Amino acid sequence: MTQNTRVVLAKRPLGEPTDDCFKMEQVDIPELKDNEILIQVCWLSLDPYMRGRMNDVKSYAAPLGIGDVITGESSGVVIKSTSENYAVGDQVAAHMGWQSHIVSADDDPRLMKVSVANGTLSEHLGVVV
Repeated sequence: MTQNTRVVLAKRPLGEPTDDCFKMEQVDIPELKDNEILIQVCWLSLDPYMRGRMNDVKSYAAPLGIGDVITGESSGVVIKSTSENYAVGDQVAAHMGWQSHIVSADDDPRLMKVSVANGTLSEHLGVVV
């Protein structure tokens, strides 16, 4: 069985984050339910707002908890689908954190189909939509 590798917050950084602030975890990928897709992630974002989410302080967005998947954008390819809206091979962008694989409901608002006709898959992490 393929496993999902995800990067989680291991401890809150003091100043700049160091390697020990993060932990790599391997978890089983569940079987897809109706109207779900499995995404093979190809690209991850690294954005300034992510640092603020590592602090446990009041902000415009809730802080990450210890053990939470690091927040961030990703782009990848659908490799399995039980959805009528997404087919194997579709390219997508998702706001579902640093993971090698993502299981998502096909109607999740953090998910969108993208076209590389208007920019590479990695460029869909930025200004291309």
